[in-house]
Amino acid sequence: MLANNRISRITKDFAQLCPKLETVVLQSNRLQLLSELDNLPGTLKRLVCLDNVVANLPNYRLYVIYKFPLLKMLDYQKISEQERTEAHNLFSVKGNLEKVLNQDKAHANMMLNL
Repeated sequence: MLANNRISRITKDFAQLCPKLETVVLQSNRLQLLSELDNLPGTLKRLVCLDNVVANLPNYRLYVIYKFPLLKMLDYQKISEQERTEAHNLFSVKGNLEKVLNQDKAHANMMLNL
């Protein structure tokens, strides 16, 4: 559990250091960008990012579901098949992933300036 630790970045080698990690609780930290979550291992089944800027970004939930296909629970809520389908439909279109990441960087910056 890594909650309440002022974490703002996840190192690129984090997934290599914890290749079998299944649960990560990053609640109440300082994560701002969806791209930071890419550094978590693909083995995740449960992830909590509540009370981070990243969790309030418009495409957060669908992005995480798309990036982590083994995930069963996100922010203490079970992931539905409908959400998986929606995430796949959104992000499997060429260019949509990069477009969403760029929009979310701008949105995160705007939220920090409020």
